Amino acid sequence: MRLHILRARDFKPDNSKAKNILDLRPAIIAKLQQLVKDGSNGLYTLSLQEIDPDILSSRLDAINGTIVPDTSAMRMLDVSKKLPDDIFNIKFSALHIDGIGIESLLHKNEINIKAIDLTGPIVIIDHKRRSYNEIERKKNDHLTIYQRLMNQMHKIAIGKITIEHARVSLQNHKEKRTETNFNDITISMDDLLIDSTTQYDQNRFLFARHARLVTKNFRIGTPDSLYFIKLGSIAIQAERHEIRITDAELTPRGNVKQFERKLKGREEMYHVIAPKIVFKTVDWWLLLNKESIVSRQVIIDGGIVKVFFDKSLPIASNEPMNHFPHQLIMMIPCPVLVNKLSVDGLKVVYTQYNPKTRSTGTSFFTDIVGTATHITNVPNEIKRYPFTDFVGKGMFMSKVPIAVKFKFDLLKTGIGEFTADVHMDSLTKELVNPISEPLGQFTIKSGEMEKGDAHVEGNNSKIDGKILIYYKDLHITPLKEDSSNSGLKRNHLKSFFANSFLIKNSNPEATLRSPSFEVPRDSHQNFISFIWTSIMTGLLKTIGIPVRLVMKDN
Repeated sequence: MRLHILRARDFKPDNSKAKNILDLRPAIIAKLQQLVKDGSNGLYTLSLQEIDPDILSSRLDAINGTIVPDTSAMRMLDVSKKLPDDIFNIKFSALHIDGIGIESLLHKNEINIKAIDLTGPIVIIDHKRRSYNEIERKKNDHLTIYQRLMNQMHKIAIGKITIEHARVSLQNHKEKRTETNFNDITISMDDLLIDSTTQYDQNRFLFARHARLVTKNFRIGTPDSLYFIKLGSIAIQAERHEIRITDAELTPRGNVKQFERKLKGREEMYHVIAPKIVFKTVDWWLLLNKESIVSRQVIIDGGIVKVFFDKSLPIASNEPMNHFPHQLIMMIPCPVLVNKLSVDGLKVVYTQYNPKTRSTGTSFFTDIVGTATHITNVPNEIKRYPFTDFVGKGMFMSKVPIAVKFKFDLLKTGIGEFTADVHMDSLTKELVNPISEPLGQFTIKSGEMEKGDAHVEGNNSKIDGKILIYYKDLHITPLKEDSSNSGLKRNHLKSFFANSFLIKNSNPEATLRSPSFEVPRDSHQNFISFIWTSIMTGLLKTIGIPVRLVMKDN
């Protein structure tokens, strides 16, 4: 056995560690080292402190092992343009193999194993995209592996592979922040079979009929140091090309004051919670390495988006004008293609602080259901269909149905061209006043909006639109600061003037008013604020109030 079956070409057994002349453990270690070297084209070297084979029970235990790249082999493979994009460095304390019998040791070209269990490994993956691997990347991963192994053996069969409590570090040379860490990983692979019958099997992942990866408690900071991204768990169902994320959260670093001290000017603070996100038909390895975001469908189930905006902050100078949704997609430094993005049961809460009234107003939308299609920055996809569409509906203040449609022109992202349609059902003063009083400094004494529709066409610099609002019996009371109690009080003079001479109390009256409007964009306005300002402009023109009297501070 030692001289013939277990003879290794490049590794000499350390027989000084053998307990007796029949102890084959040093020879088995040398043979395993030879197999690792041959199976990786000389790239990797195996080191084992100790193994404990039990041939009668068909078991093998390995203690304190490492698999590390050989630096001289790396240089040679790079020169010959055969070095893979991903280089692994693996360390483990205990490995258990069950069902490895005498046949597995005797046969050079076949391995049959019942199960492999690995606990607490540490894996460092050094990722560097090499241009000469482009052709190989287009081939199937398992085909490439099979071609490497078929020179050594004809068949590898493993019933089950289980890895628990692993830690993985991804180091990407393309990123400034190069390291991404995953903790407490569990990997399960069933019915792994590598032979001529499975090399083209598209229903297997890395030759396994079933493969699942779960990691918990993922946390990373954003490059701008403003937020943390937290993920409760990430579950990868490999053969289904599906990723499920639970308890996702984008949370600000620190409280409001600590967050605002890091800003250069007015900017919203976001807090996003998503209980479940599902990516379907996705290449998860390219996604983790930030090389592409390609998915047939992304589903966001439930969740809440909280936005806080402080108008007391100074307006930053020279704010960029290219932060509309489709423009942000174009800025992602890797190919993006999401055929369909669905949200269901989402809640959005917008809170704004007005320093003039020293108070905040909050509006919110609940039960949001929506679908965005054709989210992409891929040139060929844009030529095929040059738009991203979004259709959604929900409840304003949990009571009023609202529906929206957006169309973003992907051929004109340089100027940010888009269109939007908004429809809202009846609004009462009880819903409007909690928002209008602190933010608009007016209160509605009486009146009701029966329904409203708006259509806008916009770009980076302006919005053109048309609005149609049906309302009746409108009476508005302007408010002003009350120095006696740091609150607001009625401005009787403005109220009399507005309701007597300006405000048209109903629409339609003699005729139906549907005014057109044009609104220039301030550089500090975000996408939603820009649309809201334009609709408010159309609303004021319908009512008859001069826009400059209300919108001068917005």
